[in-house]
Amino acid sequence: MTTVCEGIAELLNKEQVLRRPVQVVRSVPFYVSMPFRPTGETITVLYHGDIHYTRGLHKAVKSMAMWRPEFRLLIRGNGDAGYIERLRELAREHGVADRLTIEPAVPFDRIVPEANKADIGYFVHKDVSPQKRFVLPNKYFEYIMAGLALCVSDLPEMARLVHQYGFGKLVPEYDEAVIANVINSFDRPTIDAMKQRSIEAAKELNWEVEQVRMLGLYNELL
Repeated sequence: MTTVCEGIAELLNKEQVLRRPVQVVRSVPFYVSMPFRPTGETITVLYHGDIHYTRGLHKAVKSMAMWRPEFRLLIRGNGDAGYIERLRELAREHGVADRLTIEPAVPFDRIVPEANKADIGYFVHKDVSPQKRFVLPNKYFEYIMAGLALCVSDLPEMARLVHQYGFGKLVPEYDEAVIANVINSFDRPTIDAMKQRSIEAAKELNWEVEQVRMLGLYNELL
């Protein structure tokens, strides 16, 4: 049995009677060499992925009124049409409609190159279950592969790599003001330094490296 992170593996090992411990194989992208892109006058915070209420994007939109004016939010993906319209309504209500862009998902092979045009990769959601607590999603590694600074929830698995590689900042609470405080703590030199760390980390956090573990497990079975 495999899973994507240590936290879920530990839960499964406790809950299941297994012949051998659960093995961790992370869901990381293929390696793509992305250029370092210095942060410009406008700072783009990117979320890409499914657009649904459970992803907590309404919290990000509400917090934008407290962001410094150079920050803008780009949401890229497909999802619940009603929720997407609600995000646009919230942006209008909070006076930030001119700084919010919502656009469709891009083809698979364009996910990382398009993300490289942004500055900060964002994923903040609520800890409501073990699955949410130990989340380590594809988008997290895609942001790294794209050479972005990260702004993510202070949850165990995402925090582990942020501390190890120093490529982002953690949001300690699921709260609009706290999100805004963390976003506002980014300045351009910090973002650029974190981008460089992501570019270096991507040389390790990729499928060409991770597949060695998966293939090794298959070889043991065969």
